[in-house]
Amino acid sequence: MHDTLIGAALDWPRQKADFEPDGSLRDIYVQDASVEDWQAVVTRILGGNYRARLQRGGADVPIPTVFEAVFAGELDGGDRHFMSFTVGDIVLDCHFFSPNEIEFSFAPNDVTAASLRDLLALMIDIGETTKKSVIMTPENGPEFPIFSYDSSEHRLRWIPPHESRR
Repeated sequence: MHDTLIGAALDWPRQKADFEPDGSLRDIYVQDASVEDWQAVVTRILGGNYRARLQRGGADVPIPTVFEAVFAGELDGGDRHFMSFTVGDIVLDCHFFSPNEIEFSFAPNDVTAASLRDLLALMIDIGETTKKSVIMTPENGPEFPIFSYDSSEHRLRWIPPHESRR
C-alpha cells in the first residue's frame, strides 16, 4: 500500500524546490494529538529500524512508565526529553514541546527523491498508528503543508506551493 500511495504522490522534479536549503527546517506534524498518540508513535519509532534514541540530560533513557513525564522537564526543573532518529539518511529530531501536537523536525539539505520516499512512508506509518492526519510543512508552518496524509481516506497528497500559499 505504501509504495502505491507514495508513487502516486511523488513527483521529485516538481517537489525538490520544497527542499532547497533556505536556513530553516521542515516539520512533520500530527495536530490534535493525545498522550496516547505520542506514546504509540514513540514506541513504534524506538522499536523500528530508525536507529532511534530517547534521551534526557544527554543520557539514553527508556520510555517512561507514565508517558506524560516526557513533557515535564522544564516544569520540574530538570532536563527535557529529546529523541533523534534516522529515516534513510535524514535525521529527525523531537523535542516534545506539547502533548497536543506531535512534531518532528529535519534539515531539508539532504532530501533526495529516495529519502523523500522514506519520509513519506514514515508519515503514512504515523498516520496509520494514530489514525490521524499527518502533514509535512516548512518550519513552524502547519498552515502551509507540503505533503499531507489523511488516514481516514488512506490518501497521500502533495500540495503545490500555489495551493498552500508557501
